[in-house]
Amino acid sequence: MPIFGYKSHIGIDWRHGLIRRWTVTDAAQHDSRSFAGLLDPGNTASRVWADTAYRTKRNLEILERRGLSEYILFRRPPRR
Repeated sequence: MPIFGYKSHIGIDWRHGLIRRWTVTDAAQHDSRSFAGLLDPGNTASRVWADTAYRTKRNLEILERRGLSEYILFRRPPRR
């Protein structure tokens, strides 16, 4: 089933609410593919908060290599 449209992915400064990074992808692309592009190398904060769609082995490895703490939400168990 084709999916049409776009998705915005935004990396913000949590404390001030300012947009640090922003990418747009087509709607068919999975959210986790744009994760590395949202991480700002100039950001001095060590914590990264994200939605469950960004929790992949690849993204967790990227965070570990950069020395960042992950606060990515977990998917809830089925039927809960």
